[in-house]
Amino acid sequence: MVFACGLTDRYRVRWIGLTVLFGLAVATLLMSLPTALWSLLLAVFLLRLMGQGMMAHAAMVARPGTMR
Repeated sequence: MVFACGLTDRYRVRWIGLTVLFGLAVATLLMSLPTALWSLLLAVFLLRLMGQGMMAHAAMVARPGTMR
């Protein structure tokens, strides 16, 4: 999480937002099709990272003028 949040300082919010939305879609797809314990654990990790972690962080660091 610490590494992922540091990416918001380097990249534009638009690209972070698209990446987080794509990662959240992959995580929900993975959550619906768990074939093994490792895939379920990966899905939970990605849901927490992309949903509660990066989605909220990207919303907090977004400021006017960074959406271009």
